[in-house]
Amino acid sequence: MDLIVCADALWISCGTWASMWNGSIGALVGAAVAAYAIVKTIRTQRNLFQIQLSRTYTATQLADHRRNVELNKQLKAQREDVTLQLAFQAAEASRQREREAITALVATGNAFVKRFEHGREGIEELILRADSAVVRWRMELNHRGLAEEIWAWPHLLGTLALQLADMLEPGAEQDQEGFLAAFDSLNDATAELLLVALSWPSASPEYRDELAATLVSVREKYEVTSSEPTRL
Repeated sequence: MDLIVCADALWISCGTWASMWNGSIGALVGAAVAAYAIVKTIRTQRNLFQIQLSRTYTATQLADHRRNVELNKQLKAQREDVTLQLAFQAAEASRQREREAITALVATGNAFVKRFEHGREGIEELILRADSAVVRWRMELNHRGLAEEIWAWPHLLGTLALQLADMLEPGAEQDQEGFLAAFDSLNDATAELLLVALSWPSASPEYRDELAATLVSVREKYEVTSSEPTRL
């Protein structure tokens, strides 16, 4: 029995049907191959685009990082500059306040020597002014020895000045030699205080220790000399 492979249909011969079938298969295969090639090309281009995008993103990140690092350096430098400037301004302001306090103390010390003859009331006013100058100076001092020592000096100078004022009171015993000795004590003690005060701002740390020690010894010397009761 023979197998019928092809037959005429719809007025189209078997050979024509075979040709059309073979052409369709070929077209379909060609289209599939073309579609695969297109898809492959698109995927390849996409991968290349992703790689390029990744590289671009990485380069952007690196550039941003470098800019951030540089910006942080600039901000840190600016903060350091501001900190140094503020520290300098604070130190300069402290030095200015210290100079003003020393100037006030020097002026008051000189007044003790020149105004003791004005009597007890004037001397007590000078003690208050000296106390004020000492307090202001102490606030700027970072030398504990002088800060503790300077506190006693308004009272010391006031005591020496009051001894002189009492000698000038009506009815007081006239003792010229004693008066001159008391005046020398006040004058010398004041001179030592003013020397220390005027030398202090520019003195080295070692010299400041010497200046503070000098004040201690001078005060102890004149406290013994002026140990007689004096009404303050």
